[in-house]
Amino acid sequence: MTGPIDPSGLGGALADVVAALGRARPPGGEQESPAGIGEAADGRVRVRAVLPCRIEGLELEPSMLRIGGDALAREIESAVNAALADLRRQAVVTAGSGDLGALADQSRTFSSTPSGSSRS
Repeated sequence: MTGPIDPSGLGGALADVVAALGRARPPGGEQESPAGIGEAADGRVRVRAVLPCRIEGLELEPSMLRIGGDALAREIESAVNAALADLRRQAVVTAGSGDLGALADQSRTFSSTPSGSSRS
């Protein structure tokens, strides 16, 4: 059985991780927030989803208003689900787009030092 964790070295280690994350961000400052696009009914229903899982836009071609409420609801549901699935994919791509080399190097440093901190 192990004893309690000694938190004395965590402050420096946390600062090092935050600094490494800052270095891992892509240059150029702010990056565009991911968005997902979904379509249904052969493109006659279009939905745009943004983080945090919100519907930002819903476009219906006028002909969709003639198909009846239940059928329209199914098509909107299909487009929304497609947009949310696309948003998840885009969020993963955006999160993985930074250069994580600095973070990986920092991780190796943490694992090779006895105190868990890379500071001397």
